[in-house]
Amino acid sequence: MLSLSINAEELTFLVPLTLVAFLVLKPLLYYVLDPFSLRKYPAPSFLAATTHFWILKETWLQRRSRSIHRQHERLGDVIRIAPSLVIFNIPEAVPDIYGHAAARKLVKDTFYDKIAGEERDIVNVIDHSDHSQRRKYLSNSFALKTVIDMEPVIRQNFQRLLDYLDETSTQSTPIKTLDIRRW
Repeated sequence: MLSLSINAEELTFLVPLTLVAFLVLKPLLYYVLDPFSLRKYPAPSFLAATTHFWILKETWLQRRSRSIHRQHERLGDVIRIAPSLVIFNIPEAVPDIYGHAAARKLVKDTFYDKIAGEERDIVNVIDHSDHSQRRKYLSNSFALKTVIDMEPVIRQNFQRLLDYLDETSTQSTPIKTLDIRRW
């Protein structure tokens, strides 16, 4: 019978060592090995290139969008904001990133498996043929002509919402809640 026994002294040494390995050595190794060849893209800091701490901090401080915009101004159109996250500020790159030809070459991350419930939807389905089938059902709704045709309806509803907010903001008795789903 195999038994594993660790005394308290060994444990007090192993826990900090494991934390150092996980928090310092793993990101450094990932940066040095550069499995996706992303080191060529500039990052706001070494911390941003090696960990998620920079983007987590900017998100926590509610300045993520402004910070990314400033970094694009400082570093250029393509920046690396996390070990495996590159942000583009090139409108011409949209078809290459989001287009159907690009999607066929890429495999969705396992993240989508984790967020999927029992029934997969168009966002979290991983199989390309499944995604294509579901996309066909929705494609007319997002066609440019449909979006343009819907603009007056959206504008009218948005104006109604603004009028309602103006009206309720000047009332002496405050409303308890606003059910934004109506709008």
